Amino acid sequence: MLAQVRGYDDSTPLREDRSYDHGAFWSYSGVASLFPSPSGEPPQPAGGFGDRAAGMGLAGGVAAALYARLQSGHGSHVSTSLVNTAIWLMASDVSDVVSTGKARRSPHRRDAPIPTLNCFRTADARWLWLQVMQPERQWTSLLRALDANWLDDDPRFCDGRAESLRAHRSPLIELLDEIFNGRPLVEWVGRLTAEGIACAPVRSIDEVASDESVRASSAFIEYADERGVGHVSVNSPCTFDGAYARNASRAPRVGEHTAEILADLGLATGEISALHDSGVLHANDVAATITAPVTAVET
Repeated sequence: MLAQVRGYDDSTPLREDRSYDHGAFWSYSGVASLFPSPSGEPPQPAGGFGDRAAGMGLAGGVAAALYARLQSGHGSHVSTSLVNTAIWLMASDVSDVVSTGKARRSPHRRDAPIPTLNCFRTADARWLWLQVMQPERQWTSLLRALDANWLDDDPRFCDGRAESLRAHRSPLIELLDEIFNGRPLVEWVGRLTAEGIACAPVRSIDEVASDESVRASSAFIEYADERGVGHVSVNSPCTFDGAYARNASRAPRVGEHTAEILADLGLATGEISALHDSGVLHANDVAATITAPVTAVET
């Protein structure tokens, strides 16, 4: 079995081009265009955003291929790319363009087709994401939470009819802006939650990382390095029967296991040394690992 991640798909002329997360995933695929800035400058991506997503997709493909091998006895060549991963993540938007010839979703909150599925600024200058996806079902509860039953007296918004709200989304969003600006974030969360309305505060990375409930969850993991020093790191997003797949450890250093992996593949120690000396191995630490005992098949 062979598994690989490229920047660009195997079937394209770009398949051998050098590529990175910022290029193939963020720029070339169109992901950056989903987050325009007022100045028109493309925003900076989160580090490794596309790399991790592509790795997760490849892991799923490998798992499927291993299962298929159990049934057929044959291995597979599993491949994905940063560009294809990005297109898959943007499937809703890309499908609109492919099927209709134009994008349906606007990046501006005042153009939201479901105005009650939107973000609003609170009195303490925080942002809250309201998640009422089916306003007809939750309109009465929403108005109670907002203390705004008078909105139902307006024929444009009466009964929370989705089509009517969509047609009059601009004035409705303006009115909701005024309402949400009247109370602080914590009060809105309490009022909406009490009425069974889904909502979520827009939080910073600092807030997430310092949140005790998040830190206590499986999102983070603690481990000790070879010196016994304790660390906290981001965990794999998956657990198995509520447990981690293995004991946590630090990430490998560049080239730390290169010699070991090549030896497992059948290369002799001398061959590994020659690859390192010729510059083929992209790792400065390989020289140190070659001196460590490895199991190699001498040829």
